[in-house]
Amino acid sequence: MTFLDFFGIYVMSPAVAFEQVQEDLTPQWGSHTFQTIYLFLARWGGDYEVNKKLQEFVWVPLPTNVYTIFQPFFEDFKYKGVAFFAFFYGVFTGWFYRLARNNNGFGKCAYAMVVYVLALQFYQENVMLSLVSLIQFLFFTYLMMQQDFSLTMRSAFVKKEKCAPPADAGERTEIEL
Repeated sequence: MTFLDFFGIYVMSPAVAFEQVQEDLTPQWGSHTFQTIYLFLARWGGDYEVNKKLQEFVWVPLPTNVYTIFQPFFEDFKYKGVAFFAFFYGVFTGWFYRLARNNNGFGKCAYAMVVYVLALQFYQENVMLSLVSLIQFLFFTYLMMQQDFSLTMRSAFVKKEKCAPPADAGERTEIEL
């Protein structure tokens, strides 16, 4: 396989490969779309089917396993799922774009993540499949963007020590460590 063949597979084949995607009739609701959630539920003892992230190869005319952003939504919910999640992505990305345009620091960082998702949408779906990474990114970005951050501990967790009074003072003082 030449470099041109390799490059052509990843640039031109996702739309053609999506033509070959068929609805996956499983008894589990949204098994491809919400596979991260099902992964956690299965690890916590639930009896759930967890789909692999690595997709099957199809011939278009060379073998490829990259599909578009719509692949898990179509497999689970057909065209209604594609329409719903396209609307969801539009609202989601529009909201972060608006925050970034309004010079919100959190919005700028979150929109950077959204641009990454939008740039790779022709290859695969990256929000729902990497939901844990997205939540962690947004959470830690929010924490880092806080200007006033304080951590308080309850007195039950703080050890109090009494120390000897200074030589020139007549009363005892307490120091919290």
